[in-house]
Amino acid sequence: MLQKKHKALVLGGISEAKKLVAGLSAMNFDVVVSRATKVIQDELVFSNVKYRHGAIDKEGLLNLVQNEGFDLIIDCTHPYAANISENAYYVSNAAGIPLLVYNRPGIEADIPGVIWADSHHHAAEFALDGRMVFLSAGSNNISIYTAKSDRIKSLIVRTLPGESFRQKLINAGVQEENIIQKRGPFSLQENIDHFKSFKAEVLITKDSGEAGGVPAKLEAASMLGMEVIVIKRPPRPAGEKFTSIDGLLRALEALHPDMPGIKPLSNF
Repeated sequence: MLQKKHKALVLGGISEAKKLVAGLSAMNFDVVVSRATKVIQDELVFSNVKYRHGAIDKEGLLNLVQNEGFDLIIDCTHPYAANISENAYYVSNAAGIPLLVYNRPGIEADIPGVIWADSHHHAAEFALDGRMVFLSAGSNNISIYTAKSDRIKSLIVRTLPGESFRQKLINAGVQEENIIQKRGPFSLQENIDHFKSFKAEVLITKDSGEAGGVPAKLEAASMLGMEVIVIKRPPRPAGEKFTSIDGLLRALEALHPDMPGIKPLSNF
């Protein structure tokens, strides 16, 4: 007897999506992974897995789901990718298919010495008071910080490799010598080296959790006596939420008993 094929759309913007995709492939899903950018080391080669790259808006996502006939959507995006998460919620309702959400675990809320900011604007108000600021929170909101350049001793930005990221920062007014372009997560020693080399006094980061290297950042900053500002996560829309990939896969296995069992995923 042939097993029924199920089709899943994975919105995969973080490293954990690799383990998720391996599990779905083992469970006989046909999988399409949608990513804003192409990261070769995070993409697996399976006969039942395909990838699409590039930004996609609400209408484009709905068209993709309707044209491809997906059975469900799995949101495995970055905790701060609020727009795509909201679009996934809208599309799942419009298409009448389930939405499963992976919530990467964050850091503890009561870490001594950490200032929590409600937004980038809030973080900028805290930090921009003439000190050396190390921004490790992406480049999309850089203009919020450079708009207050008269209050900055210097702004150091650590961001992803790529000419588009570098040019965005330069166009916003960041000095080229103050740009670090490397892919994280970073070790404790790497963070110490980066902070010390620029004599950073304040760290601004997001709560990207342990998988995003946040504990190592905070420890390095604490060792160097830096002030730490963490930007709070935006709320995520409704959907069945999971804090582990294994838990999400087990829920799918229970939901679809016609699927083969989950293979060991310790290598991912």
